[in-house]
Formats: sequence, C-alpha cells, structure tokens
Amino acid sequence: MEDSDLTDLSGETLKTQFHRVKNATTKSHVKSFGLSKLSHEIVGNYQSTYDKSANGDESDSDDTEPLSTTATHDTVESAVDARDVDLVVEFYRYLRAAPSKDRRGLADELIATIQAREAADEVFETIKALFEQQTAAPLLQVEEPKNFECHEEITRTFETSCSFTGGITSYSLKYVGTLMDICEASLSQDELVSIVRKACVVVENRHAVRNGVFNTNVAMLG
Repeated sequence: MEDSDLTDLSGETLKTQFHRVKNATTKSHVKSFGLSKLSHEIVGNYQSTYDKSANGDESDSDDTEPLSTTATHDTVESAVDARDVDLVVEFYRYLRAAPSKDRRGLADELIATIQAREAADEVFETIKALFEQQTAAPLLQVEEPKNFECHEEITRTFETSCSFTGGITSYSLKYVGTLMDICEASLSQDELVSIVRKACVVVENRHAVRNGVFNTNVAMLG
C-alpha cells in the first residue's frame, strides 16, 4: 500500500490503511480486492517483521471513525490530471535535457503542445459562441445522447478542419461532450458542420496572425 512507510504498521489495520489511501487519491478510483474478513488484520502481519495475532484483535485502531480528508490533502498537491500527463512529461524531458540541438527540438515540441492546447480551448469556445449566436439560446448539456451519426460526422469535421489542434487528443477529449450537445440541438447536421468549420478557420487565422505567419489558405477562407 502507498502509505506503509508513513504509519505504524503495528497499529493500523488493512481496512484503515485502505480508507487512508482512498481519501488521499484524487485522480483514480481506488478498489479493494480479496476476503473482506481479513480487513481487520494488522498491516504489519503482511508488510513487516511485526508478529502479533493474525486475527488482528490486538489492534487499537478504531475502524469505525471516518478518516478526515484534510489530513491527507497536502500529500496530493502534486497530483497531475490525466489530461496533463503528456504535457508534464514533455516539460520534464526538456528540463532534464542537456543544452544541445536535441534540447531545442524538445523546446519546440513543448511549445507546439501548449499552442495546440490553447487552440483547442479557443476552437470549442468559438463553436459554443457561434452555436448560441445562431440559435439565440444557450447550449445545454445532454444526459442521454441519441444522434450518434451526427456526433461521428461532427467529430470527423473537427479532426480534418482543426488539424492544427492535433485533433482529438487526451486533452481535447474533455470537449467531446460539446460536440455531442450541439448534435442534440435543433440545428441541422449541415448547419453544425458549417459552425465547426467556421470556428476552425477563425481560430487558425487568429493563431497565424499571432505567430506572424501568413497562411494564404486561411486568409482566403477567412
């Protein structure tokens, strides 16, 4: 278990340790396996040379007391969201590289990743804004989507028209729900495709200007 080096193994049961780790975990789902009758045994019976009774009766831990999450808050400050893992890996790969041509290449990759994330944010903000402008109504979240054919088509449109964002990535995956939501609205599929394409052109043009790059294709479409 993750906190075995932080506690007294002679006074903590498997159940207590499980709940402690569960409360400290924020980026994944903690599951328990095995025989539930073993939950009252001392952790030290399995992870140290401690040799108390196997039935765990000598434990003075109170398993009925709920564990406070505040005590474990500081231990998860460095937890990384799953959607940020790729970015963090690229950052540390660059940070730890020795000054060289390869490091400059890593810097370019890191910058490109950040720009793609920023572009994805802008594209979906623009899609939402264009949709609400055309419908004169706020975009509502759908609990039970039904128009999967539209969703597939709109997703393909985003990936081809917004290729500068990297398409559907581990980061932009969080916006897939937006594409699903617009498909369940009153607009036709052709109208939605037009909105997505326009959003892609607007944002790509904006980024081209920021980067000082004149893209004739983008300029003509704009």
